[in-house]
Parts: sequence; structure tokens; C-alpha cells
Amino acid sequence: MDEAEAFWASSRPQISIFPQVDQEFAELSSLNEMDLSGDIIPPEARFGGKATNLARLGRVLSGTFDDWVEVGFGIPVYYYLQFMRANRIASALDPTREVTYEEHLRELFDSKEFATNSEMRFRALQDFRDFARQNGGVEDELVDRLASRIVEIFGSAETMVRFRSSSNVEDALEFNGAGLYESTGVCVADTLDN
Repeated sequence: MDEAEAFWASSRPQISIFPQVDQEFAELSSLNEMDLSGDIIPPEARFGGKATNLARLGRVLSGTFDDWVEVGFGIPVYYYLQFMRANRIASALDPTREVTYEEHLRELFDSKEFATNSEMRFRALQDFRDFARQNGGVEDELVDRLASRIVEIFGSAETMVRFRSSSNVEDALEFNGAGLYESTGVCVADTLDN
């Protein structure tokens, strides 16, 4: 058994570059405004791979391809962290205690059973996603900022826009996040979500 575990440990893919996270950057930068230089910090650390690569693509498309340049903006990981730290759920270790979403996931990630039992891992993550969708709250200030930015970038509160997740490792060679996330269509003028 030790030999098998040693083999699997040596064969496990390793992330070549550990992803950075910019926990301070909070600007809702348009695709054109994003600093893609990486001089301060990689843009993926702020906006994730999908948003960053869409901004990069827009900068190289020209001439007959101008019509294919997308407009949009990125929502920095700062707001994901804010969401994960502001909302609460029962502890994965002690259901009588309440912890932040971030702490709950850390408890799961540190659990040997979570790491080795795929059924338990799938169930725990599905339960967390369901709970977060039903109970997670986003601050009104952010909702207002997003609504204003949508009108500024897209020209109208009645324009339907897509919200896409953008992981900071989804385009790494060791991890392809294609198909892992759901997109959401939103319209600022839509009152159904109020």
C-alpha cells in the first residue's frame, strides 16, 4: 500500500505557478481599462483568466475583426472574498457553530475524508453551492455599483448582460475549468429579482 501511495503522490500533477489573488483591488474595470501589463500583479489575480483573456483578445483584434471586440467589465476577486467572508453557514466540523463560507470551505479542504472520498466531496460541495445560492447575500452597495457600471458600459438598464465566472487558474495547463461554471443573464431594469 505504501508503494502505491508513493507512486500516486509522485504522479499527481503539480500546479507550475501557484495563482496569486489580489485581495485589495476593487475597481470594476472595463475590458479596455484593465491593466494587462502584469507590472504590479498579474491581471488574472484580480479578474481571473476568462475576463483577462477576453480583454487581451480585444486588444489584438483590429481591422476586419473590429466587429468582434466585446464590451464588458470585470468584477474583481475582491468581491468574491467579501461574499465568502460576510455570509455564514454551519461549521463542517461542528454543526452547532456558525462560520463564514470561507471558513467552512477551509474546514472541508483540510479534511482527509474530503480529500479521499469523492462521494462525500461531491455531496459537500453540492450542499454548499445550494446553501450559498439560497442564503448568500450580496451587499446592496455592490448591486448598485454593478447596475451603474452596466448602464455605463452597455448604454442601458434594459440591456441583458451575461455574468460569467472567471477563475484565476482555469486556463492553467494543469487545470481546465471549461464547463465547470454556470453563466447568469441579468437585466438591471428587471424587477423579478427584487
